[in-house]
Amino acid sequence: MQPLIFLSVRSFINAVRRALTSGKRMVTLIFAVIYYGWLVFRPIGGSNAPASFNNTAGFATTPIVVDAVIFAVFAFMSLMLSLTLVTPRAGFRQADVDVLFATPVSPKIVMFFRMFRDYLATLISPFLLALFGGRFSFHFAKRFFIGMHADGPLAIRLAMLAWFMMALAWVCIGYGIGFFTNRSDLAADKNKKVIDTAFVVVVAGTILYLLVNIVKSPTSQTAISIAESPFIRVVFFTATAASWMVVGALRGEIAYMVLGFSVLLAVAGFGIRMAISQLPFMYDQAAVKGFGSSERRMLQRNNDIYGLSAQRARDGKFKVGRFSRWIGKKKVSGAAALIWKEVLLQSRASPLLYLFFGSVLLLMMMPVLTLERDSRRSLVTMTGLSMFFMQGIGVLMLTMNSAISGYIELLKRVDFQKPLPFRPAGTVFWEVASKCIPNVLIAGFASLVVIALRPILWQYSIASELFVIGLSLVVSATVFLVTIAFPDAGDASQRGFRGILILLGTLVCGLPGFGTLALLLSVFHLSPIVSIVPTTIVNIGVALGVSFFAGGLYDSYNPSE
Repeated sequence: MQPLIFLSVRSFINAVRRALTSGKRMVTLIFAVIYYGWLVFRPIGGSNAPASFNNTAGFATTPIVVDAVIFAVFAFMSLMLSLTLVTPRAGFRQADVDVLFATPVSPKIVMFFRMFRDYLATLISPFLLALFGGRFSFHFAKRFFIGMHADGPLAIRLAMLAWFMMALAWVCIGYGIGFFTNRSDLAADKNKKVIDTAFVVVVAGTILYLLVNIVKSPTSQTAISIAESPFIRVVFFTATAASWMVVGALRGEIAYMVLGFSVLLAVAGFGIRMAISQLPFMYDQAAVKGFGSSERRMLQRNNDIYGLSAQRARDGKFKVGRFSRWIGKKKVSGAAALIWKEVLLQSRASPLLYLFFGSVLLLMMMPVLTLERDSRRSLVTMTGLSMFFMQGIGVLMLTMNSAISGYIELLKRVDFQKPLPFRPAGTVFWEVASKCIPNVLIAGFASLVVIALRPILWQYSIASELFVIGLSLVVSATVFLVTIAFPDAGDASQRGFRGILILLGTLVCGLPGFGTLALLLSVFHLSPIVSIVPTTIVNIGVALGVSFFAGGLYDSYNPSE
């Protein structure tokens, strides 16, 4: 055990030293310390604070609402932890194969040590969020529990214990399933496909269930009934057990507390037993997968989705879908061939990414669907603007992700593509536009859903889709300009600097469009449809200008230099 502890401590110390020698990370650390000192240590009460901060009374709520809120919090945590089912924890690096597995240490000790290390990292994450949320986080918890019930202090302690047990359960299950699906045989590959498919089906079914119920009756009582429904309680069974521990303390029912604790303990025990049963295959997994993990981690750091797909194809774990085969049979000429090429690559490399993003975007749009059909005009306006914001943030993140990986692939193939009979600026613009197609289609589907379910928001739905088109073009063009200016994807310092410039460039290039929209809506009080047309024209003009400037850099780019 001592060599494992020494290895982890030295790895942590070396990571801290590397962080302190990086200018980018030092700036991040300084800003984090300043933020912590301002937000956490500043007084939360006083004469200048809101009245709610000086009020120590509890929230005016009912036990059933408290139960629903507690379950919702644990359900969200449970959803985040369940991602380990599709991204297993039980991975090994090349250094583990070369050094660690050659030492006389029992495989069981290695597994339990790694499990304990990941368990500690999992425990810390929500407390860091609460810590950087400032004293308001603790003040809110105090008012929610202590001011509401005499057993509030006990409920807080049991909430922490419930989190400890739920995190332990998911870490153990993650290791058990990780060892089970990473074995080097065909049965393990089939099991992994079954588990991934089941996870996607459950998540999609849950989203559909939430969407149908909220659209049918968009009220707070519906939200409470959803939290109490047997289907949701079974899907988030670990959250149900964790909420039983807390609610049992508030209700004074010891049986609930014991039952919740027992369920989580049984799940953790099942995961440990499953992981131990796969121990004979652990070193075999490390030997087979450890040497390829370094290359995969490098591709992940570079956000090279296409490179990861190529790696999966070399490992024999890539299957071309029907849509990709259909696209591949099409014959396209001219500039449209550049769009055809990008659609084909994206359909092969990241279909699950776009499926996940579409699901998340629909979840983000659910508050919009709670708008009543006979709502006031001011409420309709606020809801429509929030729709702009949610779609804009979602498309912004997805465009950045797809554009970065797409342009890395473009620079790899520059020797093949530059001789094509297209002007450099034209090639750049069509590459920029091709990266936006999936994002615009997903946002358009979300807008159609809103129009179908809430026709009162039809203007904002159409306007948000036009807004997304212009915004996606601006973001994609900005990412290309920064990428072609700093093209070395393997340089860690250049990669970090490139990320900062992408954020700053997006802010600068997006200001004309945002300013035009804000001016037309707030000053001239025009309708969303009328306001979005000149905004989209401005965004397209900015994208064309950035593409024209980047075309010169692309024309002079030489990958051998």
